[in-house]
Parts: sequence; C-alpha cells; structure tokens
Amino acid sequence: MAICDPDITKPNYAQNKLKAQNELLVAISEAQALFISGHAPDRVYAQMLQILVRSTGSEYGFLDEVIRNPDGKKVERILAISDISWDAESKRLYEGLKSGQFEIMTLDNLAGAAVLEQRAVIANDASNDPRAKGLPKGHPAIQRYMGMPLYYGGEIIGVVGVANRPDDYTEEIAAFIQPLIQAASAMIQAGRVVQREREMLAALKASEEKYRRLAETSNEGIWAVDAHFRTTYVNPRMVDMLGRRPSEMLGRSVDEFLFPDDLGDHRDGVAARHQRQGEKSYEQRFQRGDGSPLWALVSATPLYDEKGEYAGSFSMLNDITARKRMEDKLRQNETRFRQMFINAPMPYQSLDEQGNFLDVNQAFLDALGYSRNEIIGRNFGDILQPEWVDHFKENFPRFKAVGEILGVEFEMVKKDGSTILVFFNGKIQRDEENHFQRTHCIFQDITENRRIQATLKDRERYLSAILETIQEGFWALDENGRFLDVNAAYCGLSGYRREELLKLRINDLDAIETPTGSNASVQGVSNVLNPATDAGTAAFWNLRFQWSGSIMKDSSSAWGVTSRNASRPRRSARNFMPSWPKLRRWNPSAAWPAGWLTISIICSWLSSVMRKWPKAKFLWKIRCTRI
Repeated sequence: MAICDPDITKPNYAQNKLKAQNELLVAISEAQALFISGHAPDRVYAQMLQILVRSTGSEYGFLDEVIRNPDGKKVERILAISDISWDAESKRLYEGLKSGQFEIMTLDNLAGAAVLEQRAVIANDASNDPRAKGLPKGHPAIQRYMGMPLYYGGEIIGVVGVANRPDDYTEEIAAFIQPLIQAASAMIQAGRVVQREREMLAALKASEEKYRRLAETSNEGIWAVDAHFRTTYVNPRMVDMLGRRPSEMLGRSVDEFLFPDDLGDHRDGVAARHQRQGEKSYEQRFQRGDGSPLWALVSATPLYDEKGEYAGSFSMLNDITARKRMEDKLRQNETRFRQMFINAPMPYQSLDEQGNFLDVNQAFLDALGYSRNEIIGRNFGDILQPEWVDHFKENFPRFKAVGEILGVEFEMVKKDGSTILVFFNGKIQRDEENHFQRTHCIFQDITENRRIQATLKDRERYLSAILETIQEGFWALDENGRFLDVNAAYCGLSGYRREELLKLRINDLDAIETPTGSNASVQGVSNVLNPATDAGTAAFWNLRFQWSGSIMKDSSSAWGVTSRNASRPRRSARNFMPSWPKLRRWNPSAAWPAGWLTISIICSWLSSVMRKWPKAKFLWKIRCTRI
C-alpha cells in the first residue's frame, strides 16, 4: 500500500493529510491483524517497518527492541531492517540481522541516540552530526536521519529509525507517525508477553515431565486426594500395590479402600492431620482388590489453598506387608527383630550426560549427610567406594543407551565416611529429538537386609557344626522314607558313609531280623510316615545294629529316636538269631529314659534342612533310649 506523504507546501494540504492519516491507520490495522492472527513476529515487524518507511518518504529504516543484557546494560535487538546490501558479504550480514538474533551492544551513535536521549532525534545533516560514528565501507551514504524511541508504561522498549527522505525530517512528520509508533510499541510489548508465556509453558512442561517421570519410576505408591478425600491421582506402583485399575480408584474416597474395622482410627488420624496436629507418617492397612490386606507406610503432605484452607493431600506409600507378616511370624516364635522403617519419599538424584549431579532431593541429602552445595556439580563416582567406581563407569553408558535401570546396586560413601549398599531404579529423560537431557533415579538402602542375610548364614553354619559334634544320631526323611540328610553320629551308628545313606531308605537299615517282625515294624513306620495320618506312633528294634528307636507324629509335629547300647559290642545278625525267642518287642514305657533332648537351635537347623528339601515332611526332635 502506498501512503501519501502530507507536505504543507503542496496544494490541498489538509485533504492530503487526512487521506494519508487514513491510509496509515488502514496499514496499521492490517499489520495488527497479522499479529493477532498468529503470524510469525518477523513478518509482522517487517510490515510495520515497511509502513514506517513509506509513510515518511524514506529510503530505508530499522525497528529494534531495547533489552537489558545479563549485566543490566541496555542493548538493541534488531526486529526488522531494510535491505541495503551492496555486495555478497553485506547480503550475508543483512540475512543475519533480520533473523532477530543480532544485538547491537553500543548505543553511543546516531542510531542509539533516541534511546540515550529519550526523545526523537532529527539529523538533516547526518554526516556532520557529532553523534554519527561513521559507516561501514560500501554502506550507502546517510544524508538525513530521524529516530524515535518506543515507550510502554514509561519505559523505553524499542526504537525506530528512518533515513534519506528527499526533504528534511520535521517535528510534524514525527507527529504524523505517532499512531504507528504507538502500534509498534504495543506489538513489541505483546510479543514480550507471548514470549514469556511460551518460556513459562516450556518450563512448566519440563517440570511436569521431570516429576511425572519421577512418579512413574518411583518404587513407592503415590496417592493424591482433594479436599473431600476423593482420589485425583495414583501412580502405576500404587495401582499395582492395591491390585486394581486406575479407573477403579479415580474419584473414589480413600475410605472405600479400607477395612471396616480401621475406619474409626483412620478418620481420627485424618481429623488430627487436617488440624495440623497429627503425624505426617503413619502405618495404614488397606484392602486390595482380592480382599487381602496391604500394609503401607504412609507419608502424607497436606495441601492448603491461598486462604490457608485444606485443599487435599499428597501421599507416598511404601508397601510393608511383607514386614508385617514377618513381625507376626516372629511374635509367634517369640523372637523379636528390630523394626525397620523406610523414610518416604525415596531419595532422588539427577545426573547429566557425564554423570555429574544436576539435582538431588532432601531425602538424598538426609540419607548421605551432605549439603546441596557439596553434591551439585560433583561426579557420582566421587561418592562411591573406590572398588565400585569402575562398576559405575561400565554401567552408566549402558543406562544411557537402554534408557532404564532396575535394581542396580552401588556402595555409596556417606559424609561421615561410612557406607551404605543401595539399589537404583531410574530412567533417562530425552528431548523431542531423542537427545539425552538428564537422568531421573531413586534408590533404596538395602544395607540392613544384606547384614541380616549374612547373620542367618552364620547361624546356620553354627547350628550345623553343633549337630556334627553331638553323639545322638539325627536324620531327615522324605515322604517315601528316603534319607535327605544325616549327621556324623548317625553314620557312626549305622556304619555307612553319608553318601551311601543318601541313596537308601530307612527301611533298608532299620528292619527286624525275622521276616514277620520286619514286616510288622516296617508297616508301623509306614503308617506314621503316611501324610494322610494325623497322629500315630511306631517302634522298631534293630538286632543287627544293636539300636532301638521310635517315631511319633501328631497333627502338628513329629518325633524320632535312634540310639545304640554302647555297652554291647556290635555283632552280626547271625550271632543274634539263636537268642531271638528270648527277646521281646520293645516297649517305650519300659525303656530306660534318657530324657527329652529339646534344643531349640537344633530345631532351627532342622527347619533349614526342610527348606533345602521341600518334600521333607517332618521335623525331628530326639528322645534317646537304652535297651
């Protein structure tokens, strides 16, 4: 659009001025329409500059935004500039300038005079103006120049400049283009608002993605409710812990996932926490989808609105069902273990591509005893035991390639020099082009679990040593009467080596010398060993080995006895056959009692034997007898 240049010296000045003003306003409206419709800012600014140049009758001009650099100094960022290139090199420079990324660092020149002086600048003898600092070689000469600052809210946010009008620039021309100056100021400010919104939105998305990944990879359940305790969010771990689907939980009250017997205590606790008086961490029993209980350690954080009123809560839940079952079992056995609590939320860390710390949470700092300044920027390998550093260097590239880790162990060094063994779960965050951005990892301390495992192994070796040194014979059988394990004393009593006994059944050894007696004894033993038998007793007397024994079993336990009369020499069956009629069937009540030998630690060892052979049906307590 061509805009009339109102010249007071020309005929019909008033008519031409009105026409020019109307044309200017129409052009401004068209540029504003482009901006509002969402066209690229560089296109809108270029059109505004074109209107400016034409409305002033100039050859070329520029439109700059005034910003502050990190040092607080004002600089100009080019938004639009006329193409005045005179060779290939200047053409490349022009393309760079119009990209909007070029900044003019010094304003001590004719182009920056309007910003420094905060007023319109007119130089109709530009080459001799003291503010002019010269032009690049080959740049077209500037005979006349006018620059005007762009204000918004009392602050200079931009500047426009035009040059080489055929006639002098005047205050009247400056006044004529005021609507354009105001429109340009408004567009620059609106552009700033849009840019800030875009940056805030990008930061919000990055933050949401960061915490979404943290929630999705968390080994703890995450449960959020509103002010009416209706579920608004659950992460996959929480859904899995309760054995339900997300659709079954969203919108439903927490009370619907509790056992009726627990509702009273739960509501009392909620009321106390609502008044900021209750504990933030507590244990709670929930009801799984299949009706079974889920015990969880809940760490709840109440949320309040701007008026200080309760708006809901955000909770992290750690499944402690297994621990609860262990505690019940230990109470049944009258054995106490130290209660273990896990702080929530889980310790979290984020690393860059070289393995340096970008971020950690407070739980991480509490677990290791460091301050944030002591961690951020350091390499992850710096807080590992030396022998684990190579393990990290080997696995970190794999982590970045695969994008996920589950259960990877490291031994970490706390600030006080002590160490903890932990296992990590984590994922890699990537940008839209699949480039690495950072890691998101959580870890759990398993030092105590490993210590307990080592203690149990030591106890098992200790009890095994006891059984190998006592004089009574011990043995364990499967449901078919086959030997599963024996001690050294039993090998001595039977005269067999251990590897030989493990190939035999007890009936191969403890048989009475006469066929009739043998069958009766074996049948008695078999009846007791029968898994369908709730209770029973049987006795046997082996002439060939000069020992006697009995086995007994009720609905919950079983007893075995094997002993040998040490006062008699071991003889063959042939030597005892003549005396057979003189021998009577062994009567347990008439036998000389050696007393009950009940040793709890031996029972523990026998339990470990049963665990080694799941088919073993009996736990033996030993009663020694004499014949």
